[in-house]
Amino acid sequence: MVEHAAHNRGVPGSNPGTATIPAGPAMNPSSALPLLRLAPRSLLDEITRDPAPPRGATILVAVSGGGDSVALLYLLAALSMGRGWTLAVATLDHGLRGDEGAADAVFVQELASRLELPVISNRRVIDVPAGGSPETSARAVRYAFLHEAASAQGASAIALAHTQDDQAETLLYRLARGTGTLGAGSMHRWAAPLWRPLLRVTRESLRGFLTEAELPWREDASNGQRGAVRNRLRLDVLPALRDALGRDVIATLARAAELAQDDESLLESMAKQAALSVVSSVSEHEAVLDRKRLSQLPLALARRILRASFRQLAGDGLALDASHVAALLSLAQAEGDGTHADLPAGWIARRSGTSLWLGRGAKDERS
Repeated sequence: MVEHAAHNRGVPGSNPGTATIPAGPAMNPSSALPLLRLAPRSLLDEITRDPAPPRGATILVAVSGGGDSVALLYLLAALSMGRGWTLAVATLDHGLRGDEGAADAVFVQELASRLELPVISNRRVIDVPAGGSPETSARAVRYAFLHEAASAQGASAIALAHTQDDQAETLLYRLARGTGTLGAGSMHRWAAPLWRPLLRVTRESLRGFLTEAELPWREDASNGQRGAVRNRLRLDVLPALRDALGRDVIATLARAAELAQDDESLLESMAKQAALSVVSSVSEHEAVLDRKRLSQLPLALARRILRASFRQLAGDGLALDASHVAALLSLAQAEGDGTHADLPAGWIARRSGTSLWLGRGAKDERS
């Protein structure tokens, strides 16, 4: 991971065509004010509404060079004048787009240079497992890099430029995979240290701001290719829904995600309260639950208690899928001892008297 010092070499952009980072002073109160005047008041209010990093916070801004993240960086730089924010920039070349990806990284380095902001830039070639998704692998590597960069900069928040369009695409994708309310909630504005201040802002409005301010950005040509599922949703499915329904489905879907977040928050709170009478104990070695009380709960709460108990036991890196949860519920409701269910990474569940036991080893031999 390399931190680049400021330098002033012009860099080609494509918004579309060729552009260079405009000459002029770095961001300061006198240059920030004209920029803020060009931004719609609703956009500035959306970025600064709660929850947002407090005054004086250090924020790492993830910038790819695309219009969304470039707009966010300029707006945060201008707003930081009055909010005391300290900004740093992070950019990652995934090695998936050859020279174009490398040029995007250089563009971001030059942009940070013009704004006199420190930039952490890195190139990490993505190792895609057999049958895996390049997008999923790239996302995992990207988030790991951003957390490392935030730690290096002492940042308490990582600003991500996900928009209302991204939220709508995420909801559609997860619904098609059979998600519940947790997944339907899609992306949250604040999930420490991740901060997504643009979830109610459209891509179109951000590009309108950049165009009016005559600020360049880069276009990722791969966004127009239909190989990736997310691209097909954006290019084919969402326009078809808009034509069929005759309304702004982007805003409607994003609103549905927010409603799902509210529902999930209530259910999670109820599940935590119910768990007090269901979960007998959880340690790093085992979790013990009351079978009868678990079986008497509404399924929505029982599922959450099982997932939370396993996550507490096995760590955040492992999770129960729908088939595991169904097997545990069946095990809890059945009669007699001795049956078991296999869980991820060698963990097991066994029915033992009135208890449902999750752990490793032969718990039934100890009962």
